Amino acid sequence: MRVCLIDAEEDIRLLMSDLFELLDSSCESFASCEEALSAINETDYDLIVSDKRLLNGMSGIACAMKMHEEGNSTPVILMTGEGEQTNEQDPLPENIRLVLSKPFGLDELKEAIEKIMASTPSASGQSEVAQPTPASLKILGSE
Repeated sequence: MRVCLIDAEEDIRLLMSDLFELLDSSCESFASCEEALSAINETDYDLIVSDKRLLNGMSGIACAMKMHEEGNSTPVILMTGEGEQTNEQDPLPENIRLVLSKPFGLDELKEAIEKIMASTPSASGQSEVAQPTPASLKILGSE
């Protein structure tokens, strides 16, 4: 699996890259949405993982919204920091399939990826599965 990771903190990018390597996935990481967008438009990623709060430029939600507006339907996992929540009144773009609360471990990341990949239609169009709506997102780590 090919993953695009967007997080402003270098330590988080390095740690997440190591986690994806343990899951036999290749990971390209970027410090900002603006940096990542050109790579996203040129590369066929299977998954995009973005922090909700990016220090410079667009937020993770704004980045996912821009990708969605440009016709990119790659599934997105949005990571949030401890105590940080998404505003339920603001609808999330359809490509954000799951919100993952930090801190999380390898098992939670693997579960999140499996859940998303199971609900994402294959490139051949086989086994169409209804996409989860923002209202039905499971926020991992908040239980």
